[in-house]
Amino acid sequence: MSSSLRSRIIGLIVLLMGLSLLVRNLHIGRMLLLAGALLFFAVALFFGRSYLQRENDWWVILPAGLSFTIGATWLLSFAALLPTGLANVIFLLGAALSFWAIWMEKTRRPYSGLALYPALLLTAGALLAFLTYLHILQSEWLVPSLLLLTGLLLVFRNWSRRDR
Repeated sequence: MSSSLRSRIIGLIVLLMGLSLLVRNLHIGRMLLLAGALLFFAVALFFGRSYLQRENDWWVILPAGLSFTIGATWLLSFAALLPTGLANVIFLLGAALSFWAIWMEKTRRPYSGLALYPALLLTAGALLAFLTYLHILQSEWLVPSLLLLTGLLLVFRNWSRRDR
């Protein structure tokens, strides 16, 4: 896949994500929510199929996973099965799972090992968002907690490298 095609596809995904947030904030309609969910599932299927056909394009795991996560969130919202406040948890967890899947490729792809850090941070973010949903953690503590965890991860990562 050429880099210009890759750029267009990634741009389309970002555009769809922005459109999804706009539609959600404007409360345009439930049928549009269903149509958007189906569109995101189609995009996830496209990227998932691309990975299965050509494993060298391991990076397509990320847009496939994110598109599937957004589609699932929209479908659950359409069906009124998603409690208020859980959409963030589902999105962060879905994004984390995408990075975990890329990280699992580390034995065959040398650069995929770097996916560990966003996977850990997104997993921690999902946990913190879930604690916020349960009212165990107040929402204004979410961003500082993530920044603290990121700082700790970077500090300990650098210490472990220096000791080798």
